[in-house]
Amino acid sequence: MTQKRLGENSKMRGKIQCFCGACSITLADHEAKCYIRCGCSDCRRFAEYTHSKGGLPPVPLPRLFYFKSDILTIKGKESIKVLKVRANGASTRLCCNRCYSVLAVDHPAHWGNVLMIMPDYCRHNCDLTRPLSAYIHMSEFDAEEDAEWEPYAPLFESFRFRRQRMQYDLLPDRIPWRDSFRPKGMRLNDLIKNLKKVEVLGFSEDRKSISDLEEQIENLNREIRSVNNQMILMREIVDKSELKKSKAQSEMISLSEKLLYYEQKFGIIKSS
Repeated sequence: MTQKRLGENSKMRGKIQCFCGACSITLADHEAKCYIRCGCSDCRRFAEYTHSKGGLPPVPLPRLFYFKSDILTIKGKESIKVLKVRANGASTRLCCNRCYSVLAVDHPAHWGNVLMIMPDYCRHNCDLTRPLSAYIHMSEFDAEEDAEWEPYAPLFESFRFRRQRMQYDLLPDRIPWRDSFRPKGMRLNDLIKNLKKVEVLGFSEDRKSISDLEEQIENLNREIRSVNNQMILMREIVDKSELKKSKAQSEMISLSEKLLYYEQKFGIIKSS
């Protein structure tokens, strides 16, 4: 999608504005500090929601640009609504309640120092001349790898492992995020508190990625194999020792019930 710009000449302040002109925020610094592309399902589902309300069509792999969280002015506060996809969702998004442009996004991982904009869904006059730092949440992106993707940018399928999170946090563009600063204006998370009402859309948790489902199936197969092995052992105990027969039979009943539960919940799964 062609980048939308406001055509203003300000070199120091960044203006993020909705497409209908009802609301905007002005940042103390117009220069993006980090550039990420995100494959998460929540980004896509939220874009589908705003599109259904009159916003722009969803972008498959949206661009995320990060700025110092320092808002100098707010225009049309009454036209800004605060949205979360779920009550336990991490991201909090500021949207225009008329044209459903996305002005800014806050996330706990921003440490209060950073706000994020999605230039595919708003107007701006910001400097986005940053190299791509990473692709993230790509296990949720159901597509073959594109030859046009940046070949040297690291790709994170998920942050399920602590090591992945550590490697992501050590990206050069992200290290300064830990540094606190004294804002000239208002931080985004303070603006969200000031706007008070957060609307929860109530989206259900998306289906797990294929890799997550494969891991769950393998864990289930492993437990079924364990149950089967224990049942074989119990049968051998019954055959060899009358003294332990009663206890073994009780264990076998318990294991049989457990195996029946798995078959009823997941169907008959062949152990490999």
